[in-house]
Amino acid sequence: MDEAREGPGPARSPDGPAYEFLFSDLVERIMSLADTPDRCVAYIAGELRSLVGVRSVFVYECPGLTGEGEHRLVSFLPERRRALGEDPRLKELAELTHGAEDAFFVGPGEDDRSARILRDLGIGKSLVLPLRYASRRVGVVFLLDLAEEGNIGTILDTLGRLSSIFALILRNAWLYENLEAAVRVRTAELEAKRTELAASLAEKEVMLKEIHHRVKNNLQIVNSLLYLRMSAISDPETKRLFAESQSRVFAMALVHEELYGSRDLTRVNMADYIARL
Repeated sequence: MDEAREGPGPARSPDGPAYEFLFSDLVERIMSLADTPDRCVAYIAGELRSLVGVRSVFVYECPGLTGEGEHRLVSFLPERRRALGEDPRLKELAELTHGAEDAFFVGPGEDDRSARILRDLGIGKSLVLPLRYASRRVGVVFLLDLAEEGNIGTILDTLGRLSSIFALILRNAWLYENLEAAVRVRTAELEAKRTELAASLAEKEVMLKEIHHRVKNNLQIVNSLLYLRMSAISDPETKRLFAESQSRVFAMALVHEELYGSRDLTRVNMADYIARL
């Protein structure tokens, strides 16, 4: 796939005043996307590639932000150069630039480790933009293979002013991503707990209904024993007392029968109960 089909390619650098205007306009567009920071990070990478005029853009999150052991690639252009962004040497370059506070130029012709990494990877003159938020390094942007060196000073100065905004957006993107992950985990935990509680509640309801059923059966046995005993009694007053006790036992048994047959174990349908009583 050629560069033209993948998006904006290297462009001719505008002069100083033009850069001021273009980057001011870029800041306004960035702020309009601030509520979707993950999209905003990718958008900024694309805009920087077009405005600065470079072959590739790579955006990394720093271990200090993510808590991981190395820099993490979060955005890159063009798509076909992702493998380069995952190359350990480029991540080593990110580590080497960790002490820098301002945007700076790196040339492969220089005699240091950063320049040697660029030469090994076949990368030409490049720009590095450290991203800091509240004095904390949160990421770094590589603008690789600069098309031309015109207005380098203006570009670096403008990138430096953009750095804090980009750093805030990168931090927010990380927070959003991790917040969504935390919400998913917590939601899954709550759902599992709800299922567990629902199963436990259903089990307890079954047990309570079984208890009410057994109590009702036991009271019916007591009622039957009273009836058998009463059949052997000839004294009318004693028979009346046994019959009254039978009625009271039956009334209690009927309450338990209503409860185990009800959906709500905390109350009895009095209209139905009284009619049956």
